[in-house]
Amino acid sequence: LDALFAPAEIFAHRLEQLNSVLTTASQFEELSHTRVDGLAELGSLFRAALRVLSERHARVLDTSAASGAFDLDYYHLLVVVRSLESTLQVFKLLIIFLNNTNTTKNTNNTE
Repeated sequence: LDALFAPAEIFAHRLEQLNSVLTTASQFEELSHTRVDGLAELGSLFRAALRVLSERHARVLDTSAASGAFDLDYYHLLVVVRSLESTLQVFKLLIIFLNNTNTTKNTNNTE
């Protein structure tokens, strides 16, 4: 029975991976349109990592051939995404800091 459903489970897992990639690609695409210096570069870095995955695996729904290679490249893409997310957290903290600094300056100027 496992042999019967194993290919379907592998295919379902691949669809989950692809859904994750497409969702992340959409988020980085939106992010690249913001007007904050440096964020467009993060989108470019993501697109470069995604390009590697798509060039190496033209038939992403084919789970019969070299599935392990796709999984490894998908893992590498996730590592890039985690790194970019860490950079985004630094941007977020910097923006919060700058906003707080500006608020403090504006408060001091009005006193």
